[in-house]
Amino acid sequence: AGKAIAPSARAELAPDDRVLLVANATVAADAAARLGAGGESSVRVAIIAGPDAGARAERLAAALHGEADVEAEVLPAKQAQGIPASVAAVILLGTPAGAGERVRSASPGVRLVAVDADPPGGSGVSRLTTEEVLASAALSMLPRPPVERLGSIEPGALDVYRVEAGEGGDWLGVPLKEVPGLRGWTILAIQAGRNTHMPHPQDAIGPKEVVIIAGPTGSEAALRKGLRGD
Repeated sequence: AGKAIAPSARAELAPDDRVLLVANATVAADAAARLGAGGESSVRVAIIAGPDAGARAERLAAALHGEADVEAEVLPAKQAQGIPASVAAVILLGTPAGAGERVRSASPGVRLVAVDADPPGGSGVSRLTTEEVLASAALSMLPRPPVERLGSIEPGALDVYRVEAGEGGDWLGVPLKEVPGLRGWTILAIQAGRNTHMPHPQDAIGPKEVVIIAGPTGSEAALRKGLRGD
């Protein structure tokens, strides 16, 4: 309690300890039951929805429950300062910038895991911690724009983008080292289906692959032309 450890064979569990368990889905439920975590869902999540985010919040709640049997409740923004202590995590969707700080101050025992600030020029999506992996995975199931700015490395100069490649971009199907348009850009990762890898100069980007790329601020048009053919 109070600190995280890599357990040895001599380690003993105590009530209220939290265990990170990596297991096949077919045995995970049995393992949880043996640890005394059976019955009700061990994680309760509150999703605070802004005025225009109700449908997104309901889809996210369904994804969390369907993928991990998490009990997720959608609450209106006016309840953001009244989160019950039994809630382990909070996700804010379509709420004004600063809402996360208000939740933290009003409910210090609740972990705020993800903030999707509105308008788009706000703080964006916060980088996540442990339970936040679950929230992040669920958020990724929601519809996303084909070209999305994820954040800044150097504000006003260098940004990170997520781009879903199209069918006819100028940068597709050619080894990366041979694409003149990529000069000045840094490809951080390429996702093809469920597989994500760091790129090699000999790699070629294919249609529908997802590219995480860093480059000049305000370069969405170049990304659309190069990776989507828009």
